[in-house]
Amino acid sequence: MNTKAEIIEIYSATKQSLGFKIRTKCHSCGETFTSPLFQYEQLDRYQNGAFAQDAFPEWSPADRELFLISGTCGKCFDKMMGAFEETEEE
Repeated sequence: MNTKAEIIEIYSATKQSLGFKIRTKCHSCGETFTSPLFQYEQLDRYQNGAFAQDAFPEWSPADRELFLISGTCGKCFDKMMGAFEETEEE
């Protein structure tokens, strides 16, 4: 998980914790993003070896990449992969 992040705790009306969101910046462009809700059970599965797509199936691939894997937003990831694909084609 991206280590330079602000944690935002989310509570229900009865003050029970529903999970949390994090606010972080893309390592490449510096734009700030807020995550979808992290539920503690999901995070536990991920930290115990589940693949990101299995622990967080409702998240988009871009959100998983940014908040769990590389810290790179979808737009920057696509630019990097586009450059990689162009290099492979040459």
